[in-house]
Amino acid sequence: MERVTLFEALQMSGYHEDQINPDGYVCPTCNTVSPAWAMNAPVPLENEEVVLADIRCTNCTIDLERQAIFEAEQLEKARLEVEEPWNTDEGIALKIERNRRINEAMWAVDENTSPLAEAAKEEWRTYVSQLHRITVDYTCPADVVWPVEPAITYP
Repeated sequence: MERVTLFEALQMSGYHEDQINPDGYVCPTCNTVSPAWAMNAPVPLENEEVVLADIRCTNCTIDLERQAIFEAEQLEKARLEVEEPWNTDEGIALKIERNRRINEAMWAVDENTSPLAEAAKEEWRTYVSQLHRITVDYTCPADVVWPVEPAITYP
């Protein structure tokens, strides 16, 4: 909801400057008294009166906006955890660990530089393939069972 200063809202509603309370207005959220220019109100529609219960001081307006953003983020996070468990903090951390393990195993599967016996290279290729498929083979990060790293066997 778009908001403006109470001073602007009162002017939009047809108030004249001398009708605006010089002593200020009480914020219904924190009970502080602030002048009209330091208060916020919803933008009034044409010929609509400003409802004093809807006004807030600037600090409360910012706090309520932050709270609304935080709540929306928490709802989105909860939705993602249900619908896309791999995009949760746990899922992302698990993918980072998977990528680290893949990077550590690449020396063993490199056709040109790996010193391992051919059978060992094949075991390592299977291991890397299992790591790549973790997000496909498991629907939830909590269910993951890490594949066992093969032994290093030289020819």
